[in-house]
Amino acid sequence: MTMITLLTVLITFPLVVFLLLSVLLVRFMSNKTRALKIAADCSVPFFFFAVMMIWYELFTIGFIWIALVFLFIGMWLTFAQWKKFGDLYGRKLFTAIWRTYFIVLVPMYVTLLCIGILSSVTTYFIA
Repeated sequence: MTMITLLTVLITFPLVVFLLLSVLLVRFMSNKTRALKIAADCSVPFFFFAVMMIWYELFTIGFIWIALVFLFIGMWLTFAQWKKFGDLYGRKLFTAIWRTYFIVLVPMYVTLLCIGILSSVTTYFIA
């Protein structure tokens, strides 16, 4: 299997990436919570690209709206941290934004995947 094929499969099924990383890291690390956080952090790019591609396939419109939502989330978390601490801490802010993206992307991926499957099934039976 070529590297491009492997990358394509991983982007298409980011839940597999998260589950594989979770199982491997939980097995080999003593701190299970940290292992799950690392698995979530590593799988965010895969979820991001998967959501972008499914969005484009389903709606055939640009994904500028998704990018704007993520920009708004980042701005909101930056403002919240500034309001709470009176200062911005880069690493803590980046971690909060990155993990929030994971929390937003997983339900988006599952929802868009279900919409795509239902759309394909209805198209198959209607056509």
